[in-house]
Amino acid sequence: LSATRVFYNQTGYAFAGLVAVAAVLLPLRANESASPLTIASIVLICGAGAFCEHIVLGKYKVLLVADQKNYVMSGIIAQGVLAYTALSVYLIAQGASIILIQTVSTLAYLLRLLLLVRYIKRHYPAVDYCVEPDLPAIADRWEAFAYQLPGLMINYTPTVIIALFLGFQRLQALPHGLL
Repeated sequence: LSATRVFYNQTGYAFAGLVAVAAVLLPLRANESASPLTIASIVLICGAGAFCEHIVLGKYKVLLVADQKNYVMSGIIAQGVLAYTALSVYLIAQGASIILIQTVSTLAYLLRLLLLVRYIKRHYPAVDYCVEPDLPAIADRWEAFAYQLPGLMINYTPTVIIALFLGFQRLQALPHGLL
């Protein structure tokens, strides 16, 4: 588990670097009324949530999968989605900005993370992620990472494609649940 933590941290920091690059490059594509600052903010807010989820959730997911308790994570994720959806619907009805709605989404990620951390600490008090990592124990880590890439692409590709080909204004006009 300690080696898994190290691996998820490494890949998470690489992901954070890619988010930073996207936050700089995507606003350059802005040729309409969506300001470059708005575009960069959306990229950074979405990226921050995904970064936190990857760094924290990854190592705990490995533990729950190994203990055959995927249902715990599924339940926590479902609670986060329900909270996020309810808040998003309310904010959309109030005419909130896309930045506020994305911020709420990121906060829902953080709520899920806090619930998961609380569960892990309560049910696995002896687990120590800071012991000396045994990296050879996870020699197939890059295959596991490659397995997770399609999930990232499925989650974020529609937003990027809509933004690049239809424009950022159309992205802002979409119901948030489609993002």
